[in-house]
Amino acid sequence: MELSKENIISIFKNNFKCEVIETDLGKGFKLNPYQAFIFCSITGSGYLDNPIMPFTPKGLLKVFYNAMHYNFVTGLFDNTNLKHTPYSLNQVYPFLFSDDYKVIIPIEFNSDIELQDLLFEKICTISNPTQHIIMRVETSKKGNGLEPFMEYLANAYFIDKGFICENQIPLSHTLGSPDFGGYGIPEVLKVLSKYNIHFKGLNIIELAMLRFNKDKNVASEIFSDDLIVGEAKTSTTIMEKQLNKYLASKLFNYGIEIHPSKTNASNDSFGLLNIDDNSYLKYTKPKTTSYIVDVKHQSEYKEWLKTYVKLYLIANLSNNEFQSFYFETVGSSISTNSDISKIVADLSFETILDKLKELKII
Repeated sequence: MELSKENIISIFKNNFKCEVIETDLGKGFKLNPYQAFIFCSITGSGYLDNPIMPFTPKGLLKVFYNAMHYNFVTGLFDNTNLKHTPYSLNQVYPFLFSDDYKVIIPIEFNSDIELQDLLFEKICTISNPTQHIIMRVETSKKGNGLEPFMEYLANAYFIDKGFICENQIPLSHTLGSPDFGGYGIPEVLKVLSKYNIHFKGLNIIELAMLRFNKDKNVASEIFSDDLIVGEAKTSTTIMEKQLNKYLASKLFNYGIEIHPSKTNASNDSFGLLNIDDNSYLKYTKPKTTSYIVDVKHQSEYKEWLKTYVKLYLIANLSNNEFQSFYFETVGSSISTNSDISKIVADLSFETILDKLKELKII
């Protein structure tokens, strides 16, 4: 199966019960603004605020490039300040969480000029352009440039299985950034539930979106301690070498291949997420277990992940609230960004959540 705009819409209709509607730009499907923000952050789809470069939050909410280290990149934080948080982005782009729903419109095109011409032509006829989100289907590329879409589907599938999920995860300069990671950290979901914040699982950026979470989710009854890593492709079915490279870190319990039409995993120790002929997601578990984890190293990685997760929780604060919270906790102002990682590592989840509750963020 080569993904097209038609089967993208079918995938959302069948798997996520999304309503399909006609628009001036073609067929699209509805997502609430909260879910649409996550979709855009993963896929790079853009809000139609302008026809040349529709705004996308993709890449703006990063914290680190490398695991097991605390070297910040400009994204969620910038030096000693909070920068591209969902809250601050919403101050600049107030359309992000407005409207009852957003419409995701997959558009096939051969060149950026062709797409821009179409958007220039249509934007004047659309009454509420920023309610419309443009999903790029680049027919000039092998696989139509839709690997990020497959990353999104992997996130959606494993969130439902109780994982904290992320795409383009930080690992190392040598090994690269895996397309998908699923973190089994039940402690995080359980402590959130104590504060009446219930998730089956979640994308990691949702931890920074608690101001905007209006869904009354049911608490998870499925927990996993596994850490999984995935490689997504649409232009080729060759993934084994890259996936084995990630697994060589000995941090992950198993790897998964993510591909729309691949029928069998490259080896029996890999899982496979694909799409069947009726546009339903299908997951095949690994047939065998390969004991590749370094238990001590994975335990250290999980401790690092807990600090990583807490940094996203901190990002629910405005920058002024963050600076005040730091001063209250430490008794001095932030000097370097290493001060941030040190204090957040020492803070409990409860301390952070108590502050969010005090400020009526949750």
